[in-house]
Amino acid sequence: MSLNELSPIAKAAQKHYNPQLPYHNWNHVEETVSASQTISRNCLMSGKKVNFSLVTHCLFFHDAGYGEDQTLLGFETKEEYSAQIARDELKTFKLSQNYIDLVAKGVLSTNRDAPFITVEEMIIRASDLAGLAGSYEKFYDANQRLKKETEMLTGKKISNIEWKEMSEKIINFYLSQDIHLTNNYNNNRGESIFHTQVRANLNRLLNS
Repeated sequence: MSLNELSPIAKAAQKHYNPQLPYHNWNHVEETVSASQTISRNCLMSGKKVNFSLVTHCLFFHDAGYGEDQTLLGFETKEEYSAQIARDELKTFKLSQNYIDLVAKGVLSTNRDAPFITVEEMIIRASDLAGLAGSYEKFYDANQRLKKETEMLTGKKISNIEWKEMSEKIINFYLSQDIHLTNNYNNNRGESIFHTQVRANLNRLLNS
């Protein structure tokens, strides 16, 4: 999607994404927004109300400023910095303060240790993790781009063995979280489709 095709709010967010980052770039945002549309439709079909605009705007900003050292800017986490970027940018649009606060709260909910309580926050969380349950080829490509990005930002080379250990720890943490939004979450045997596919991808990575 070209810049000219983006909405004004999307353009405001895109400015804060570094295209040189292998993973946390605007393509990642577009992928999460696409995933959120499917998840949101499933929620609506199951009787859950969803604020589509809120979900989309949160995802626009959820990794804004990624790659910058947020601690030097006075923020404890990357998500706090992204939330402040969202607040600053959204103030230029005709949006209520309450709505801006909700967007910032949604951005903060993407922190790995943050609670995700509302339907919108659960959709945002699930959308951000959706790529883990894609095809192994896409999973592996994203995993390797994350490795490259981590090495770029830390300035340290990471061995394949060390990276697999890091990937296993991080992915198992997310697998411990249950984001059960709709009946589409389980297959006809009552198994979590997301968890089953992610575990299969992880096991294949570890055994490669």
